[in-house]
Amino acid sequence: MTHSRRRLYGVGRYPGKMINLIRALVASSLLILTLASDEANAWTREQFIIAPNLIKQEMLRPDAHVPLVWNLAGQLAYHEGFGSSHIERRGSQWNLTPIISYDRNINNGFAQDTLVIGGLEFSVDEEFRRKSAPIVGASLYGRHVWGLTPKVAFALNHATRYVHAWNANYAKWSLRVQPCLTYFLSSTSRAFACGSVGRWATSLSRQDEAYIDIGTEFAYNLGTYFQSSRMTLRKTAASNSRDYQQISAAYRHQILMGDATLISAQIDLLEEVESTFVPRERIQVSATKLINMRKIEVGYVEDKRRGGVFLGEPRKETLRGVFISAQLAKGIEVRIGGFWNKASNAINDDEYAVLDFTFDLFAR
Repeated sequence: MTHSRRRLYGVGRYPGKMINLIRALVASSLLILTLASDEANAWTREQFIIAPNLIKQEMLRPDAHVPLVWNLAGQLAYHEGFGSSHIERRGSQWNLTPIISYDRNINNGFAQDTLVIGGLEFSVDEEFRRKSAPIVGASLYGRHVWGLTPKVAFALNHATRYVHAWNANYAKWSLRVQPCLTYFLSSTSRAFACGSVGRWATSLSRQDEAYIDIGTEFAYNLGTYFQSSRMTLRKTAASNSRDYQQISAAYRHQILMGDATLISAQIDLLEEVESTFVPRERIQVSATKLINMRKIEVGYVEDKRRGGVFLGEPRKETLRGVFISAQLAKGIEVRIGGFWNKASNAINDDEYAVLDFTFDLFAR
C-alpha cells in the first residue's frame, strides 16, 4: 500500500479481530443516522457547525423563516470574507492536536514478509518490512481569511504533522500549504481557485505533490432540505518513485436535513498515467448527526488504483473501509475504522483496524 493512501486514513492501526465489531457498529450507526425529520424549520447553532459553508449561506434568502438563522448565516458568510468594502482580515483559526497512538506501519514497509515469483518463495529484506511501534507527536492546522472586495476573498490554509516511534528511530511527517481565491457569484454560490504544495515522508518513502484546483460550489433548496453541489477540476504534479502529472474531476453533493443530519457523497475520477500506478476512482459516503449535542459521523470509502507493473504483471489494487468518529467532549474526538486492501499481487494485500484519539488544545 502506498504512502499517500496510508496518510489518508490515520495512524493508529490494530490487528484484524476488531474488524467484525467495527462492521456491526457501523451498521447500527447508519440505521440511526438515516432516520431523519421531514421538517427543516428548527435550526440551532450546532447544526451550522456540521453544515458546509454554502448551505449556511443559503439561509441568507429573504424568506428565511427564523430570524436567528438569518443572523447566524450572515455572521458565517462574513467570516468567509464576503461583503468587504476594503481589504481586511476576517479572522484566523488554529487547531493544535497532540497525537498518542500505535502505528502498525511507521516506516511504510511491506505488509507481507514473503512473496512468490514463478512458484518460488522469497523473503522480503528486513529493512523493507513493516515496523510497528507506539508513536507520539502533534499536528497543527491554521486557516486565515481576508476580505478583498465585496465579492472577492483570499484564504491561506496550512497543516503540519509529525510523529515519532516511542522506542525506535522511525518517524513520519507532512507539510502542506494551500492559498485560495474565492469569487462570490451570489450569497449562495461561488467560484474558486486554489493552489497547494505538500510533502509526506517516512524512513522508506517520500512524496512531493502540488496541484491547482478550479471549481464552483452552490447551494439551493429542494423540497424541505438544503442542498449543496461542488464541482472541481484538478491538475496534479507528483513525485515519489517517479514524476508524473494527472488531471482529475470531482463532484460532491451534500444534503442538510432538519434534524441536524448532514448526508455527503463524493466521487473522484482521475486520468490514466502511462506506466504509473496511480489512483483512478475514489468514492466516499458519510452521514453526520448531532446526538445529545455531540457530533457523530459514519462513512464508507473506496479507492481504486491501477497502472504500471509489479513483478511483470499489471498492477491493480482496491482499498475499502468503514469508519465511525464521535465527539466525546469539546475538543476530544475518537475514530475507529476497518480497512481492507485487495491487490493483484498478494504481497500488497492488507487488512487493519484504526483507532485514533484527537485532542484539540485550542478548542473553545
